[in-house]
Amino acid sequence: MVDPLFSEADLDQLGEDLAFARPDTCTILRYTEGRDPTGGVTEAWVSVGTTNCRVEVPNRVFTEYELAGRPSPTVYYTIYTDRDASIGPDDRIGHEGHEFEVYGVPGAETFAAELKIQAALVTDQPS
Repeated sequence: MVDPLFSEADLDQLGEDLAFARPDTCTILRYTEGRDPTGGVTEAWVSVGTTNCRVEVPNRVFTEYELAGRPSPTVYYTIYTDRDASIGPDDRIGHEGHEFEVYGVPGAETFAAELKIQAALVTDQPS
């Protein structure tokens, strides 16, 4: 969707101008299922690409939810990426040994020059 105030070329330039604010690289992860040699199901999150990013913890407040009958804390993060990154609500994002579950990707009409993604920490992977 074209922003009524900016042309696509203007948005591309704004995205390039904002690149300094996304100094890190994030990996886009997508869930896949396959079959192992014995016919069993294998499940994995596989890399489908990378994008420039910046990961922020907006308020550093833990939210508790129940997992397996026990309270489990989580912190919600905001992840900014290139505006043309192909990230959906069923994906995960890998960054510096952490994996984040995507909870929301506002449309281009909200943040036209970059994507602002809402996510929660899922796992800490050894670096």
